Amino acid sequence: FAEEDIRHPVHKEFYTKPEVKKISELRYLKDLNNIDANFFIYGKKVAFLSTEEDLIGIVIDNPCIYKQQKRIFDILWKMAKPVK
Repeated sequence: FAEEDIRHPVHKEFYTKPEVKKISELRYLKDLNNIDANFFIYGKKVAFLSTEEDLIGIVIDNPCIYKQQKRIFDILWKMAKPVK
């Protein structure tokens, strides 16, 4: 998450629920503020989604791309600060 996303009332309400906090760990990087796209890793797939006015998304099911994006995620995760 970007810091501004974490502070958004909808996200804050959802992620502060006890049942969600129990199974979630959130971190943020200030450098990711104002980026209008997200990526999600699930299973061995990667999904990219724009959050601009013209929404567009793509799911890629490819082991090479999965490994690359997972490595990038792991690097960013280590750099990110836990949300309290």
